[in-house]
Amino acid sequence: MLEFLHKSKIDTQLINVKKGFQNVEETVIADQKTRTIFANYGLLYQGNRLWNLPNKEMIHSSSIVCLDPFLGDESREVAKICNEQKIRYVTVDCHFDNYIAQHADVLIISGEYRKAQFSDTETSSLFNQYLDKCKGTIIFTSAENDIIFNDKQIKTFSLYQVQAIDTTGAGDSFRSGIIYSLIHEYPLEKTIAFASLLASYICQSFPGVMNSPTYDELLNFSVNQGYDFVKYF
Repeated sequence: MLEFLHKSKIDTQLINVKKGFQNVEETVIADQKTRTIFANYGLLYQGNRLWNLPNKEMIHSSSIVCLDPFLGDESREVAKICNEQKIRYVTVDCHFDNYIAQHADVLIISGEYRKAQFSDTETSSLFNQYLDKCKGTIIFTSAENDIIFNDKQIKTFSLYQVQAIDTTGAGDSFRSGIIYSLIHEYPLEKTIAFASLLASYICQSFPGVMNSPTYDELLNFSVNQGYDFVKYF
């Protein structure tokens, strides 16, 4: 995996590889619309902490932070540092009462999370609860329904119609597309469209997350699928 990351020009100097470490294992059963994950993520929370403490200097040097909300106090501390230093961060799947959600520049809430945490709450009502509590852009994603987001007013974006083979990594790909778009200062609707395009591409192969496209490959994919991204935006 480190070799794969190096080839992608990703800085891995802070990754500490321990020989013989029992890593998390994940088995995914997926079709075009649903996904069931079997994993031993509990290993991450047993015994010693398995992630680095927040580094203020590195956060300060970042233009945008990609923040997972799942690492307890350390995740919250990163959000606080970003908020204090006015560094934008993008995060996912946390409750609207959570500090991380409330101060995110972009908060992505997946359909899976909503189904698990808010199954009795109607979508538009839930979206308004997030709008009321959170200051940033709220994005509700879904495997089969339109994306909902706020851009001065509540808007929707229709998903690209593609034949999904493996949806594993679609959510992370969507988030990376959001971050790429923020770095390049895309307008919000173009940002949503680009992130959706990237997630759609990843779903076309197995394992899609190991076959990330170049920018040109992604644009060619959009043309071949009948929705020319460059022409539209």
